[in-house]
Amino acid sequence: MRSLLSIAGLDPSSGAGLTKDLEVFAGLGFHGLHVCTALVIQGPQGVQRVVPCGVEEFTLTLTLLEEQSEIAGIKLGVLPGEGQVEQVARFLTDVRGVPVVLDPVIRAKNGTTLTSSAALSRLVSEILPLGPVITPNLSEAGVLSGRSVRDLPAMRESARALHARGARSVVVTGGHLAGDPVDLLFDGRTFTEYRRERLPTEVHGTGCVFSALLLGYLVWGYPVAEAFWAAETRMTELLIASYQLGKGGYHYTSMGVLSANRAERSQVLEALRDAARELAGLAPVELVPAVQMNLGFALPTAREVGEVAAFPGRIGAHAGRLIFKEEPAFGASSHVARLILSVMRRHPQVRACLNLSLCEELLARARSAGYVVLEADRTGEPTEVKDTEGLSLDFLMEQVLASSAKIPDIVYDRGEVGKEPLIRLFARTPGEIIEKLKVVRS
Repeated sequence: MRSLLSIAGLDPSSGAGLTKDLEVFAGLGFHGLHVCTALVIQGPQGVQRVVPCGVEEFTLTLTLLEEQSEIAGIKLGVLPGEGQVEQVARFLTDVRGVPVVLDPVIRAKNGTTLTSSAALSRLVSEILPLGPVITPNLSEAGVLSGRSVRDLPAMRESARALHARGARSVVVTGGHLAGDPVDLLFDGRTFTEYRRERLPTEVHGTGCVFSALLLGYLVWGYPVAEAFWAAETRMTELLIASYQLGKGGYHYTSMGVLSANRAERSQVLEALRDAARELAGLAPVELVPAVQMNLGFALPTAREVGEVAAFPGRIGAHAGRLIFKEEPAFGASSHVARLILSVMRRHPQVRACLNLSLCEELLARARSAGYVVLEADRTGEPTEVKDTEGLSLDFLMEQVLASSAKIPDIVYDRGEVGKEPLIRLFARTPGEIIEKLKVVRS
């Protein structure tokens, strides 16, 4: 396994710095090495103090790893003092030929200074000429290039200036631009832009994560423009999956959470495909309601419609067989998603639902099999609930679930004017839905 080296600060909240770099390296399939430059005392609400590591201990660790390790790539983070910059410049001269990505951390989000002005001066004069890929934000690009950087044209000019000072390529990250963020790559010849929608949350450690991702793709052998695009794509996924930690403050990203979420989403979709094949074999066309059928399955931690998968366009019937119009997808059915989410709020293990036409014989067989069968009474709906799209279903489910502490296998209603009588079959998984359907249909 190839090793990547992070030379950066230690963030006890693991949102940035060494621990975040190592997480990203591992997520990309590398072994992580690290040399600590400073203890950055912080939590989810920001930096309180920076304590630089001693230059002697820093140099000893750097030398040890240089002598005893094979390093495939190097990521540089905060370098608080001149002595550390000097030793890093020497080290990079000795290990020329491997990709180096420099994330020039100067100040924390709350304004706390992380790198001294003397260290910055030496970084520009001693490290930039060694040809790293550098990833400053707007403020950092301004400090390093000696000009104000507040818009896209200024980002281009600062990138040209930093390239002229020795950087192999420059990525100016535009998270602090007005409007939606734009990141800009300059490889010495061509500019490449990556745009994304701005999220409503402030995420900690984005510069560290992006630069660590970029290094990984460069070490994999991607050309710099392709590495930039791959890192941006993964970064977007991480930002969408970010979460709040502890007692508030910044949001955090996690390669582990993203990987788990991807795996879970894949498993949900595959379970629906498997169940669809069995359902098609059973062909219960007599149970397809006028509003058509649908089968849904939620992620384990689902809280929103978009975290529940179902079949787009619903499941119809024709000539004695079921018609699946498209492959299952997340957010494909608000109706079945709300049914599942209503049950999950009280019984989180119940993540699957299939809606069927009302059939008295089916209800009788379900009761005989010992299933929990609950009736939802539409006659008690308030007028404002009936007249508001979406409220009726939520109201019904809340009422019927509140009436019983038992986990429902079936919730049904006998309809009303404009409302078709329906059965909703619930289970832990789509596979279990199919097994229950076999029992109540036989």
